[in-house]
Amino acid sequence: MSLDLAFDDTQQAVSSAIARFCAERCPEEVVREVSGTLPRALWKELADLGVLALATPEGSGGACEMVAALESLGAAVFPGPLAATFLATQLIGGDDRARIASGDAIVSLGSPPLMPFAPDADLFLIVSDGGVQRATPDGDVEPVATLGGEPWGRVALEAGAPLAGCDRAWALHDAALAAYTAAAGHALVLATAGHARTRTQFGRPI
Repeated sequence: MSLDLAFDDTQQAVSSAIARFCAERCPEEVVREVSGTLPRALWKELADLGVLALATPEGSGGACEMVAALESLGAAVFPGPLAATFLATQLIGGDDRARIASGDAIVSLGSPPLMPFAPDADLFLIVSDGGVQRATPDGDVEPVATLGGEPWGRVALEAGAPLAGCDRAWALHDAALAAYTAAAGHALVLATAGHARTRTQFGRPI
């Protein structure tokens, strides 16, 4: 028995389109330049391509198209709370989901008081024992510098009722995270290998 994991024509087209977008709008120098911030304009451009709406009733593709897009985004180390966004669009409906999918609302997902992308977040989700609760800030966000360059913040949050549908949401979140990190890791291996081919030690290639 075998399992075909290759993208079909539609999914390959998604992957290629996002790869072109990243090459044009998010090359390495841009990634370095925006380190420590969330580039809202670039995030909105990604949303305008329909990527953040994938796997939602309003979107034009499902989980496989999402994975195809995330692989290209991971290879470019595209900044932003991608996995958290896909989780949120599974748990939140109505106008708030539309704002998330359109790039107008940024999601922070984690366990307070330290929350990723908190300085830029419009919507906070708390993780607790595998469940997810929507939360509201109880005070200002204190920005916190990170080694990875993501904008984190310290904030007190007041949790609401648990959200329904977490199993599907976490499955999509984990698929998005796996696709992104696998592609980012592969890009890192290629960059390391390319660097090693140009290095010399004591007059000899290493």
